[in-house]
Amino acid sequence: MKFKYGALMFLTLPTLCASSVTIFSSSGWVLPESISVAPGGFGSLGGQFIVPDAGSGGNNSIVYSVPTGGGTPSQLASFAGIATTLTGTFAPAGFGTLGGSDLVGGYNLTSTAFNPVIYSIAGSGAETPVYSGSNGKLEGSVVGTAAYSNDILFAEDVTSTFTTTGGAILALNSSSNVSTFATLNFAPSNELFAPSGFGTVGGDLLVTDLNSGNIWAVDPSGNVTLFATVPLVGGQLGLRQMAIAPASYGAYVGDLFVSAAASTTGGGLTGSVDVLTPSGAFVAVLTQGTVAAPFDPRGLYFDGAQLLISDADPEILSAPASAFTSPTPEPSSWAMVVIALAGWAAVRKGA
Repeated sequence: MKFKYGALMFLTLPTLCASSVTIFSSSGWVLPESISVAPGGFGSLGGQFIVPDAGSGGNNSIVYSVPTGGGTPSQLASFAGIATTLTGTFAPAGFGTLGGSDLVGGYNLTSTAFNPVIYSIAGSGAETPVYSGSNGKLEGSVVGTAAYSNDILFAEDVTSTFTTTGGAILALNSSSNVSTFATLNFAPSNELFAPSGFGTVGGDLLVTDLNSGNIWAVDPSGNVTLFATVPLVGGQLGLRQMAIAPASYGAYVGDLFVSAAASTTGGGLTGSVDVLTPSGAFVAVLTQGTVAAPFDPRGLYFDGAQLLISDADPEILSAPASAFTSPTPEPSSWAMVVIALAGWAAVRKGA
């Protein structure tokens, strides 16, 4: 049986699946960030999604609740002069006086520096200051494990006079004391604990880089190693939030999903959600090609068979596993494909 070269080349090219991404929540968003779920007993909002919005200009923010089925958000709390960036983590029950509250971190912008802050929010919307520091922005948080003293860990982008100088992992304990768990030589964006058995970094704290495609692993002793590098394309700035796909998410169960931002203030065109295996291999991507609007993703949260994405377009999107496609090879890779196909064609011709 003979094949035409053109037909074979067509079969080799990646195809774009029909768009199956839908809008989960719209109206009122400016720069939606992390997505978390309120525990039962959090006022009348138990089970609803909680999303901090960094706000216009990044220095006036609102924390919203979104019904479980999506729709228009409702304001839970607001902060004048404070940007709630990527953080939003619920403290476990029994975590001192903070148990069950939504811990929202960000920064207070002064004329010379960014000052990191943490606030707790009750189900009633009442706000209580927990921590205030200097020269830094809190970008992401996660509830710790026993190996990490069960503290709540915050990623701090250490800044001085608006210049990034590095980063740190801060640990908030149940007595509301804050200490430095690890010092970093990059600006961290978000954190996630790798599941047990997740490649060579199972149980470690994964941390994304705000200004590159690197994902780092921090072990319980504070040692930092590089886990994987996501290729940034089209002017993407760096990585943001991560999530692990559950068993209900098709072929990607157990894979790591990470968002790549296209701008600092929202509305970028070239953002993506990238998929990596436990070995760090880049296997799938969601880009603006499957989203009928500018795509600039931040927060990620798996809700059964849908992935909720905070899109700084701005809105909250819902994406099934079928919306993801194989990554497009780099031009150099296509050159190798063409060379290989030319060789195959020559062999067929001589047969």
